[in-house]
Amino acid sequence: MKNRKLTSVLAGVMLAAVLMTGCSGKGLDGSQVAATVGDEEISLGLANFTARIQQAQAETYYKAYFGDSMWSQDIGGMTYEESVKDSIMDMLKEYYIVRAHASEYGVALSEEEEQKIADAAAKFMSDNPEKTITQMTASEEVVRELLELITIRSHVYNEVIKGADTEVSDEEAAQKKAEYVYVSTSSYLNEDGESTEYTEEEKEERVALAEDILAKAKETGDLTAAAEEQELSVSSATFGGDASTSLPEDVASAADALKEGEFADVIETDAGCYVVRLISEFDEEATASRKEEIISQRQSDFYTQTYEAWESETEFVLNEKVWDKVNFDAPLTITTVETEE
Repeated sequence: MKNRKLTSVLAGVMLAAVLMTGCSGKGLDGSQVAATVGDEEISLGLANFTARIQQAQAETYYKAYFGDSMWSQDIGGMTYEESVKDSIMDMLKEYYIVRAHASEYGVALSEEEEQKIADAAAKFMSDNPEKTITQMTASEEVVRELLELITIRSHVYNEVIKGADTEVSDEEAAQKKAEYVYVSTSSYLNEDGESTEYTEEEKEERVALAEDILAKAKETGDLTAAAEEQELSVSSATFGGDASTSLPEDVASAADALKEGEFADVIETDAGCYVVRLISEFDEEATASRKEEIISQRQSDFYTQTYEAWESETEFVLNEKVWDKVNFDAPLTITTVETEE
């Protein structure tokens, strides 16, 4: 689900003691209601605090590339700021809806978790200057609330996905493995390090080179040696079903038609040629990894279906006038502060 990554980021930043600087301007009235989820209210204090954490994280990674205009960048009909704010509000809505169903799965915070959260909240408040605290509408209550929501959501997720189907057959996950040599026919780096396109004549020579490698490999059964004679290297890749692979579709299709140990004819693509040999019709390691991917996706899909059913039954109202008060005009910087585990 799209909010899982953002949840992870927030938890990581929050649970490590951090120092945020660079805030300016007056703080907001955190007691205002930014949105309602069913019978519960999302305070502007919590929403703004969550937004500031995400703002600081994003600016740490992306501001060097996009500069001061990063938040005004257009990304499909909206600014980056608007996109992030939408994701944050969707995430907070999810947190509150999930917490409302936590008891159905026997989920509650342990005393140890509550103490760790309280300690983290107190440390966050003590590690940050008053101006930052004001700008972030932070308080021990707000910090605790966010950490509690994150923790409960994680627990509920783990309980919900127990209902997913985790039985995956070898046939469903089966992965093959091929080795290949790639011979570029598009361009090369000249002596000055500049990209230069091959001429038509040179392209034909490159295709002939691939044919020579294939002939030599078939003769000796050693693709690596044949490639090294031409100062090229051999790579390997697994493929099968709808699993992601580094092989172009045409190459994977040709390799799939082979029996173990067989070579395909030279495969020409727009960018180059491939000399391919099937190493294994059933790669155990890749198949096991694919099973884990399938299970993980099923679990994620099962959680999403469960959550969307809860969401459809819950009234959500965004107070746009209040939420519009949050913007990312003032830059934030994260500086990690050492803390005891």
